[in-house]
Amino acid sequence: MAHALRKPEETQSYTERIRDLLAQDRVGAARALLAEALERKDHKEDLSILQQELDPDRTSDVEWLKAHANSYRGEWVALLGGELLAHSANLEEVLSTTRKKHTKHRPLLHFIDHPSEIPGLQEAQTYAEKIRALVEADRVGGARALLAKALEKDDHGEDLSYWQEVLAPAKVIRVGGELEPDRTPEFEWLRAHGREYRGQWVALVENRLLAHSSNLDEVLSTVKGMETSRRPLLHHLD
Repeated sequence: MAHALRKPEETQSYTERIRDLLAQDRVGAARALLAEALERKDHKEDLSILQQELDPDRTSDVEWLKAHANSYRGEWVALLGGELLAHSANLEEVLSTTRKKHTKHRPLLHFIDHPSEIPGLQEAQTYAEKIRALVEADRVGGARALLAKALEKDDHGEDLSYWQEVLAPAKVIRVGGELEPDRTPEFEWLRAHGREYRGQWVALVENRLLAHSSNLDEVLSTVKGMETSRRPLLHHLD
């Protein structure tokens, strides 16, 4: 009686199949197959070496975080072997950079949050409240990173459109249906005077400074009471 031939992968050990996947640069599939093998536990293979190759020891990465975290508050970092591969408040930028490096092992991605001593941050319940606390503490980079994290998760049930508008770089306060004016004078002002107002929000019309403060609400309140020839440009100087 004839018997059906077994597929090639069924005659191979997990080690052989995982090695084949790694040779094809299919690291994700190799990790999935390793996880399957470790879950089944009926193969009698020693997969510890493959475990180490696919999931390296993170001790050096943890040590890096202990030593350098304060310098990267409000940012995503990508680490491998105690080396910083990329950092940004924007997660997509970090992912894009690490993909280009084609590392043998999977980098550790970690968001370095702000310490709880920021006024109001520990008590804040919603993303909007936390973002406001960060902005008021002059941690705009952290506020942008937290906003990006909230938008990525999309499971919080909050309307964060206000903060999307406010935290967008070089934001324009819109009034009516006026077309976007040429912002060259405002950008020239920023290049010439930006250093004098670091850590503050500024509102500009052409080469004129309308208001400035580390408190966003103060600037918004001042600008909304003014009659201007064009929409003011609202910008935070990091």
